[in-house]
Order: sequence, then structure tokens, then C-alpha cells
Amino acid sequence: MIKLHKKLRDRIGPVILQLILAGTVIYNLISFSSINQADPWRLQRLPSNELVDLVDSSLAPFKTIWIYPLIDIYCQGRTLLIPEGFLDSLNLSAELLQSQGLLADVRPIKSGGELTEGEVELILGMDQIDIRTKEGETYHFIMEEKDPSAPLLLLRYENQLFFIPKDLQPESGSGL
Repeated sequence: MIKLHKKLRDRIGPVILQLILAGTVIYNLISFSSINQADPWRLQRLPSNELVDLVDSSLAPFKTIWIYPLIDIYCQGRTLLIPEGFLDSLNLSAELLQSQGLLADVRPIKSGGELTEGEVELILGMDQIDIRTKEGETYHFIMEEKDPSAPLLLLRYENQLFFIPKDLQPESGSGL
């Protein structure tokens, strides 16, 4: 009886495993079209292999953690001057800005950091990278620079945030 049991197990076991694997493959082939067209998945190819395209095409609600790699890409090694209270209102951490954003330093400044409409028009005329979130905020990374070692300012106008070199800041009276 033991020999019969062993022979059946050795012969039937692999057959059952192959049937299970074949059934799984067939089910996936039949279901692929409905899975691929399902709304929750929205599988799509990105236009490029850039983090900016991933952020632009993402359907997930944004958390502030995604901003640190972008700061690393566009502002690495710079000093960021940020108005007091901005870190808390944007849910950013000075330590993470330095460690994950690879900034040299993050220093608070006394100014309010609010821009006027005229200043925004001047800034928007500069070379920049824009990132829009699903919540309606827009992050502008100003790419023009006179001095590569100049500190960056984080400024705000309504729901727009600007990372701009201090030496390019418009001179219309925001007091920075």
C-alpha cells in the first residue's frame, strides 16, 4: 500500500501542478483585455523616462515626498532661503530638503515670501520647468542663472511656488 501511495503521488503530483499552471496562464490570457482597459489601472506608457513625466501623469494624490527628488534634480548643492512658516504650510522638512533634496543648506528668512502679480509676470518670462499637481499647485523651477552659487529663494504667489535664484529676483518691492 505504501509503494502504491508513493507511485501515485509521484505521478499525479506533477500532473496536478501542470494543470494548475496551465489554468492560471489561460485565465490571464482571457482576462488580459479587461484588466488592461480597466479604469482603476490606467496602464499607459510615459512619454519619456523622466520623473517630471511620471509626476504629470500620476493619478495618485500627491504628498510632499515627491518634491525632494525634483529639488535634487534642479537645485542640488544650492542654499535654499525659505520664508518662516513655509516649511510647515507645505509639509516640508528642512532635514529632508538637505538629505533627500541634496541642498547645501536651508535657511529661514524673515520676509513673507509673497510675490506681486507684476513680479510673477517677470518670473514667468524666464526659462523654467513647471510641475502642476492635481490639487492645483504649480511648482516653477527657474533654470536661468547669473551665478551658479547664488542661493535660491522659495517664493509664493497664490497657488504657485517659485524656486528662483536670489540674483534673478525681480526688484519691484517684495522686500527680499
